[in-house]
Amino acid sequence: MEPGYPVYVNRLPLSSATPGRFGQERPEGRRNSRIRKDFFDSRRGAGYNSPLMSKRQERLPVQVDPFRLAEAGRLLAGDIPLARLKRLRPLLVSDQGTVQVELAFGVDATGVSVMTGHVRVNLELVCQRCLQSLAWQVDTGIALAFIRHEAEEAAIPAPYEPFLVESVPLYLNDMIEDEIILALPQIPRHSLEACSGRKWVEEEHPAAATPAKTESQAPNPFDVLAELKTPNKGK
Repeated sequence: MEPGYPVYVNRLPLSSATPGRFGQERPEGRRNSRIRKDFFDSRRGAGYNSPLMSKRQERLPVQVDPFRLAEAGRLLAGDIPLARLKRLRPLLVSDQGTVQVELAFGVDATGVSVMTGHVRVNLELVCQRCLQSLAWQVDTGIALAFIRHEAEEAAIPAPYEPFLVESVPLYLNDMIEDEIILALPQIPRHSLEACSGRKWVEEEHPAAATPAKTESQAPNPFDVLAELKTPNKGK
């Protein structure tokens, strides 16, 4: 671990998470039904010292105070190298490339500090059927509402997802990395037709490799009645 890099500790309570395919904790149920907790440890003595921004678009900082950014109505945009996302890297064939991030902070009509935006990145995952590279595009929106106490969760309006901030500053890379991991499939796989592992599926599970009948090919149960019905001649 590099000196000074924040330690990531159990971002979700064990009671509300289940193990994912890659060992990541995944929330059960709808994402909006949970509180996103911040456990990103800040380095001692390192504070948020960026000058107040206007509403023009600015580069991505390393650390953020979401409440100050929301009050100032800040707009942030920039790229994050995949090589810096250390929890995501083990899931990838290659960590080459960057994540495109656009974020807008503000205060909604109820006085809640919010962050909306978009994250885009092209990834190379590992197909869990053939173990070859699988191209996967993440293009996901973000809508977070920052709260200081769990009791505030009930007041968060849709479509925002509550994010519990226990200390500031937050590490922005960790927040973006969370969104990417949540957008990944639990079991990355090529389509069966395009997968080089199809032959193994056909050998071990022939029925699974046979295309299902379409609705037009499926037998019609009323065909039997048609065969039993005879013409009513002579009447």
